[in-house]
Amino acid sequence: MGTDSFEPGSNLDPNDAAKRLQAAVVSGYRAGFRIVFILSASLAALSFILAFLLMPQVNLSRPDDEKLKKEGRARDMARRGKAEDAEALTIKNQEKE
Repeated sequence: MGTDSFEPGSNLDPNDAAKRLQAAVVSGYRAGFRIVFILSASLAALSFILAFLLMPQVNLSRPDDEKLKKEGRARDMARRGKAEDAEALTIKNQEKE
């Protein structure tokens, strides 16, 4: 049967066959994972570029920013119990406008 091919004098060694099979399987996995990695990295780079280009640029400065900051400081002083300071600051701010 097939047992005569693995006799000690034979050219076919079972360890050699296992090593060749292992090398073929590892080579197949390596090629498969390489394709998946390259595809995934390319899609990630494309996604980053598209997100960067398509993201709207929003200006965070407002024309009434200083006025709102002053009002906020006055409210904060009033909340902390410095009502007379807050009222004075509010009156001063209103006079400037």
